[in-house]
Amino acid sequence: MKVKVKWIWLLIWGALFVSAMIMLFVNVKTGLILALIALAVLILNCLLIFIIGLNTKVKFGAAKIISMADNAALTETDKKVIHAIESKAEKLNLPSTDGLEMEALLLEHPDPKGLVYLCHGFGDYQMVSVRLPIYQFYQQGYSIFVSYSRGFGAHNGCWTGMGVLERDDHIQWLKYLKNRFPDLDFFLYGVSMGAASVMNLSDLDDPQIKGIIEDCGYVDLYDQMDHCLKHVLQIPEWPALPAADFFCKRICRYSLKDLNVRHKLANTRYPILAFHGREDDFVPFYNLDRVIAAGKENVVDAHFIEGAAHLQSFQVNPEFYWNTVSKFLARCQNEPQTTAPQTGQNQSGPLSSDSSSTDNTVDSKTEEQSSRKGNQASGLSQKVSF
Repeated sequence: MKVKVKWIWLLIWGALFVSAMIMLFVNVKTGLILALIALAVLILNCLLIFIIGLNTKVKFGAAKIISMADNAALTETDKKVIHAIESKAEKLNLPSTDGLEMEALLLEHPDPKGLVYLCHGFGDYQMVSVRLPIYQFYQQGYSIFVSYSRGFGAHNGCWTGMGVLERDDHIQWLKYLKNRFPDLDFFLYGVSMGAASVMNLSDLDDPQIKGIIEDCGYVDLYDQMDHCLKHVLQIPEWPALPAADFFCKRICRYSLKDLNVRHKLANTRYPILAFHGREDDFVPFYNLDRVIAAGKENVVDAHFIEGAAHLQSFQVNPEFYWNTVSKFLARCQNEPQTTAPQTGQNQSGPLSSDSSSTDNTVDSKTEEQSSRKGNQASGLSQKVSF
């Protein structure tokens, strides 16, 4: 998704330059008035970019635009899966520490091996980004808990926390779940913004949590916003990014610099499984290298999925993806593997994006990917109830 607003930015800077020239060579008062007008437009433009990026309720915001695009791409089978999730799941509510109403869904398995705590991606109001993971984890025998991130529920505000403010919310939910399910093993799983959220929880010291799975998450929120400005809006990060951080501190009560999970990954007690699509240009694939570099031996398995764009890894190569997940879950719970690893793929060890690791990355041919997608869709259409 790319939105070219760089011409607006160039016009503003051009107006400031012309104002300076007028002040120097024509009339100081006229030039000063033009400069003040241009500065006002610049500030308003920065405010508008901030609202577009972080407000989840305005129709022209990035979250709503992404949501509409994702919903338009849903198949009838996808819609049946989402409906089955919503109709079967228990609706939960808890008050947040700052007066909002947190919302979540709980899908209990009749004979659970454990509980998977899912965190959805940006722009997701209906669990669209995690519909397939919910289904797959449930089919593997796990109860599912998924909370609505700030701004994406009906009553939890209109500003996203981007994984920063959600940390305290997740800690509250985990306390609730520990009291309700004291004997279950927990796994944290997140995609995109949700992956950043679960990595932001990796410093917790909770023996009930057995492992973390992150898919296409960002390691540094400020850097991710910089990437979006340059490659999505196609404008320079200055002064838009410092201005957005200024507004964020005063309106949302957090800084875009508050989420950098490197130190937490380095000191986590949990094993981590990580995925990232090689063709991801929204949350760049090099974030997986950063996860590996920060987590070191804590990242017990990591994979680039060739041909996968953002949030597409489990659709491009579902067989490999879910076999790898199944193996990780069994390893963390010291149980026998329920599914065998895919033949011919290296399943162990953190991977790098350099050429020496290409033998270990997933490189599926188009025909194989299409077949696997078709098999997955067929399985879902045969049974979409829980």
